Amino acid sequence: MNRYEILKSLLDQGQVFKIICGAGNEDIDQVKRLSYIYTLAGATIIDVSANVDVVKVAIEGIELAYTNASLYDITIKTRPYIMVSVGMPGDPHVRKAYIDTNSCEECGKCLSICPTQAIDTKRLVSWGTDYLVDTKLCIGCGKCSNICNTDSVISYRYDDRKLLKENLLQCLESGAELIELHAAIGEHRDSLLEWELINSINPNNFNSLCLDRINLDNVNLKYRIEEARKISGDKLIIQADGIPMSGGGGTFNSTLQTVAMADIINKEFDNNIYLILSGGTNSLTKSLAQDMGVHFNGVAIGSYARKIIKGCVDDTAIYIATDLVESNIDKHLIWDTKTTMTDKNSGLINLF
Repeated sequence: MNRYEILKSLLDQGQVFKIICGAGNEDIDQVKRLSYIYTLAGATIIDVSANVDVVKVAIEGIELAYTNASLYDITIKTRPYIMVSVGMPGDPHVRKAYIDTNSCEECGKCLSICPTQAIDTKRLVSWGTDYLVDTKLCIGCGKCSNICNTDSVISYRYDDRKLLKENLLQCLESGAELIELHAAIGEHRDSLLEWELINSINPNNFNSLCLDRINLDNVNLKYRIEEARKISGDKLIIQADGIPMSGGGGTFNSTLQTVAMADIINKEFDNNIYLILSGGTNSLTKSLAQDMGVHFNGVAIGSYARKIIKGCVDDTAIYIATDLVESNIDKHLIWDTKTTMTDKNSGLINLF
């Protein structure tokens, strides 16, 4: 089977697990470690920022996992697919916070609430202290602007859309295989035009459309998916993003909204859409969906998956990550793709 057929089989079996490194996460050390740990844990897809350098380090992490798998008595049955994420202006996944230092009161609230520690202080000799955003770490979650005392201090910036096609082609040439469009905005026309572009760039494999219900009611959600399917045919994956970037909690309540959203889509499309559950997902997502009789083809986990291995040494992190993956898929059903690695792996060492 080719790579498209393998992924289709995994989706048909409901055996897809995606680790979300973060659409805006350009911390190459973190992405490499996440790719390494979750490849060993059995992840099917590694979702990264649409940045060529980030794609390359994700591949390094995957290859390092193959090199070191025997040390942990692990057989990697499916080489993870690298998915790159892009988004429409207005979608929080692809924006970067910017702080107007002239208006900032320096109260410190944003420092304490930022989940990635992207906000730092830089002391200048003559100008006092400025609050600065490290764009490589910022994931655009909006927590800083929500807690800020002044509305106009924190704003958001987006990538230059003119460079989108060139950048995505470079990511695919560098080893990415799938593209995800975050289109959680109300405008259908702009979203679908971008979706057409993505499918023209990557026509031979699956592409994913990430949607939530913040700006789309049930009628418009159905319309967006119908129109997207006209473009993609059977290569469409819908990522049902219950509450975007709301992970971190390990309760049923945390994952409730994504299961509810998937249920709505299933009823509208008679269980005939490839669905990945996301947004507040955790180790309980699969069991909640199954208990509720909600059909799904995979689970994507970001904040929770990153949080539970943070600060852990490799052995412990692999154990914890494997437990998370196995709580959402049945690993014994995964296809053994008999992936062969190139000679360049022989020189890799464990850098973590």
